Amino acid sequence: MKDLHERNEVVRVPVIELFRSNSRELTLGVFGILCVFVVVYARDTFALSWATTHLGFGKDSFLTIILIASLVQFFVQPFGAVLATRWNPRTLVTFLLALEVPALALMFVLMGTGNWTLAMIGAVLATIPDVMFYAIMAGMLAQAFPARVRYTGISVTYGLSGALCGTTPMILQWLLDTSGSIVVPVAFGVVTTLISLFCSRALLGRKTAEAAADEPATVSATH
Repeated sequence: MKDLHERNEVVRVPVIELFRSNSRELTLGVFGILCVFVVVYARDTFALSWATTHLGFGKDSFLTIILIASLVQFFVQPFGAVLATRWNPRTLVTFLLALEVPALALMFVLMGTGNWTLAMIGAVLATIPDVMFYAIMAGMLAQAFPARVRYTGISVTYGLSGALCGTTPMILQWLLDTSGSIVVPVAFGVVTTLISLFCSRALLGRKTAEAAADEPATVSATH
């Protein structure tokens, strides 16, 4: 960015340039991080409603499960960034999101037992790969966009994906109400995670010529 300023090549309206020249990266980014929001909404909002209205959990009891999962997130999340500096980021993202698919399904299976301890274990297991991926996400997006639109690309990608996933609890509840089975909402979560897996791999596997010409953008905790 400093070099762009010195050469007077800063884009005046970066958001227009983003949609015009980097729409593919933007699209892959938006769908590549869907699972970050979907898993959190599924655990903290939808599962809370489902567990307290269908499974017999008390509200305070289930909120304690969410609290424990959040505490685990606090300690585990940084390791995602640490591993991204030591492993191939594309391989790590593939591993984490592939792990999230059964972990998300297992969370609902264990919650469905009505046992508090098993439900807590399920919530924690689903949290770990998701938050480790979250730690890598900023670096992954930074690597995807050239310097002239990088900040805008990260911001718009995160904002659009977050807004799109804001409807997750309503979608999951509607799927549960219309199907009468928790399997359908779980399938929705699994599908969105698989979409994130393939789009993230595509995003990390492709660097535009302009991005490659910029200063190296390594996926790490510094981003």
